[in-house]
Amino acid sequence: MRLSTVIVTMVLAALGMQSACQSAPMKLAENGKAQCAIVVSNKASEAEQFAAQELSSFLTQMTGARFNIVMDYLPISGPEIVLGDTNRLSLKDLPAKLQPTKWEGFAIYRKGDSLFILGKIPRATLYGVYDLLEMELGIRFLASDATYIPKHSMLAVDFKSRAYNPPMEYRSIWTYPDDTWMARNRFNLGRLASTRQTDTISCMQHSFRLALTLAQAWKPPVQGQGA
Repeated sequence: MRLSTVIVTMVLAALGMQSACQSAPMKLAENGKAQCAIVVSNKASEAEQFAAQELSSFLTQMTGARFNIVMDYLPISGPEIVLGDTNRLSLKDLPAKLQPTKWEGFAIYRKGDSLFILGKIPRATLYGVYDLLEMELGIRFLASDATYIPKHSMLAVDFKSRAYNPPMEYRSIWTYPDDTWMARNRFNLGRLASTRQTDTISCMQHSFRLALTLAQAWKPPVQGQGA
């Protein structure tokens, strides 16, 4: 066998091995049935619980499938979307290039049949979920009464691992629709105003804290219902 033939054969074999090692698209839903579960720690913070509820709700509205939220003490039974630090994986276990460096930075990490969204702080995990819904799944939080949600009977996504670190530490606008919309668009300050007969008191606090009332009153979404 000629040397050039051997070299070409080795190159083609290497390319074939590289292609085989690449992750296939992760199937999230098919024919109205969820193909993965959403996992949080049994010690998940309010922000992480809210993130799981939001992710489940929007995936249901996209696909018509019901996405269960389970605790990490249950054994792995199939593909998962794992939010925050759990016994599956923690932030310190991520590769160095995916480690968040900013206060509200987060990482989206594909490993095998599962996807991990981990923030430097719990609220950053929530922002990671909203970022995934926009960047990878095409949802748009246009206004408090207008959310674009694409519909798919079969949803499979070729997720790529990535990290994001917000370039601005504080993000807000003075006039805004509502606190949930603020949180979904990753603004991290909201305005709480109280008007009396003689004066108006205005102060700033984190928009997620104002949006928690939604999480506390959350009920499973109705299939096919809009946002």
